[in-house]
Amino acid sequence: MNKIKVGIIGIGRMGITHYSIINSHPNVTIKAVVDTSSLILSLMGKYLNGVNTYKDYKELFIKEELDAIIICTPPTLHYPITKEAADHNIHVFSEKPFTTKIQLGLELANYFEKKELVNQVGYVNRFNDVFKKTKELIEKDIIGKVIRFKSEMYSRTITKTDEGNTWRDSRANGGGAIFEVASHAIDLVNYLIGKPDKITGSSLTQIYSKNVEDAVNATLLYKNGTSGTINVNWSDESFRKPTNKIELYGSKGKILADQHGLKIFLKTGVPEYNLRAGWNTLYITDVFKPVPFYVRGNEFTSQLYHFIDCINNKQIKNLCSFRDGTETLEVIEAIFNDYEQNGRF
Repeated sequence: MNKIKVGIIGIGRMGITHYSIINSHPNVTIKAVVDTSSLILSLMGKYLNGVNTYKDYKELFIKEELDAIIICTPPTLHYPITKEAADHNIHVFSEKPFTTKIQLGLELANYFEKKELVNQVGYVNRFNDVFKKTKELIEKDIIGKVIRFKSEMYSRTITKTDEGNTWRDSRANGGGAIFEVASHAIDLVNYLIGKPDKITGSSLTQIYSKNVEDAVNATLLYKNGTSGTINVNWSDESFRKPTNKIELYGSKGKILADQHGLKIFLKTGVPEYNLRAGWNTLYITDVFKPVPFYVRGNEFTSQLYHFIDCINNKQIKNLCSFRDGTETLEVIEAIFNDYEQNGRF
């Protein structure tokens, strides 16, 4: 099997993470990297033999013959890079959000599907073994119909006032707690339950930021009677690391899950799943599948290896496509609209 030739655009924290993971794949060779930092490119050129370096992604497309790229730039650059990659028949893995506009998301989804190119967004929770187990339990009707839920994410991303001169302090550039943090909590709901039919009661709060929200709360409603809330704060210093949580109350029981484990309360035991009536606890070590290379969590490796699997085998359905990413954008825009129309005093 010929090795898949990969380029990485954006060598910041996530770019380095993705580089280390995809470089471990036996059927991948990293051909080139792109970054605007001369220091980063100098170090890459010095220590990584055979990897070409560029300051402009357009030069990459001109000079390299690639099968796939991984995009880790600020979100405002995702659309033009992704569009040009498709023009060159290159598969794309893009960090989230892969664009900040629904119409652009639909355009990219349609374009990549028409060209039969693999397209994936980095909503990593879909590849976390605990959340995958949670989805299995929901689909197997273990807790019955989901009646209520609460999806939360907390981090200490913004913990002081700045001058508003970074991309994170500009919604147009993909900054703010909704695009950066709440998108994960929203996408997890879409993955486990489905896209909501209505958004109401949205609240956006500034704590440190001048131009964007730091905390988000919204109520999600479904035509089948299910309802739930999103609660997110990227200025919560009580959390050492970013944390996703979801609570699901169903007609037969309840699930409390985060990245590291889940607790299941059942009215009646389910012997085939080794679950008794009352509380049951499963840890990540009880449900995880080993990965060949570990950094930051199994899910980060699983999502990139899945991307390569989809390239090698077109029969595999991508678990987080641009179309899935667009559905998350639809919820995000509904929250913004609801707040503008109903949430301001």
